[in-house]
Amino acid sequence: MKKFFLSCILLLAGLTVAFAQEETVEETNDTTAVKASFWNDTYVQAADGLALNLTTGIGNSFEVSAGKWFNKFVGVSINYTNVAIFDGSRSFCDNLIGAGFLWNVVGKKERIGIWTPVLSPELGFMITGQQGANNSAYAAGSFYNYFRVHPSVDVLVNAKAYFGIDPHNTGRIPFITMPTGMLSVGARYRF
Repeated sequence: MKKFFLSCILLLAGLTVAFAQEETVEETNDTTAVKASFWNDTYVQAADGLALNLTTGIGNSFEVSAGKWFNKFVGVSINYTNVAIFDGSRSFCDNLIGAGFLWNVVGKKERIGIWTPVLSPELGFMITGQQGANNSAYAAGSFYNYFRVHPSVDVLVNAKAYFGIDPHNTGRIPFITMPTGMLSVGARYRF
């Protein structure tokens, strides 16, 4: 499992280097053209919200991400998510570290005052897990909706669902822990 996780990180790093750009300024007669640098369309974001697991109850979620858009359609992200669910007598805490693929559904550049939907499948490693699924993998899907309020700042609404992949789970669905859903609100800063 560790090899899989490291492979995902190396793939992400390789894509980042492959699409790296340098900023140059070209001046001709009356025009000045600035070519994009690697840091254009990179971002950091944070979101906080509610989490729901049908077997353990309701709790809170927190997510921090960093990513890079390669063009107006596709990008990649690295995510850390913390989910804490309390059911009165017990608590469950999942810490997820993963990499995701970003797809801008409408394929348009984001503008001030416009909502932009983004889909993101994600794979990663669950550091601590629900229902005894310690140190296992997880799969997730997210639907982000960004609202541009400033050229560098977006407000986001995120709906995310994930499940753990645990070879020792013998529950209703073998090898898969009960899915957990999250709904959060946050902000994104673009460089």
